[in-house]
Amino acid sequence: MAKPDLQAVYVKPDDGTLRRLDGKLGLKHAFENLPVFANNSAAISGGLEFGDLYSTAAGSVQVVVVT
Repeated sequence: MAKPDLQAVYVKPDDGTLRRLDGKLGLKHAFENLPVFANNSAAISGGLEFGDLYSTAAGSVQVVVVT
């Protein structure tokens, strides 16, 4: 199975959606631009939806889940 090309992506800071680019940024840059929330409830209150990515103040990447 071929590996997906995840190098040409970025995360929109305003809504946390993952977008593709023509150039190469890399995942490290994409994850550095995730919106920061304390927890799942705060992320939902901040406008994120099920499946969106965000990070905590400690730097861990989280996925919004339905509560």
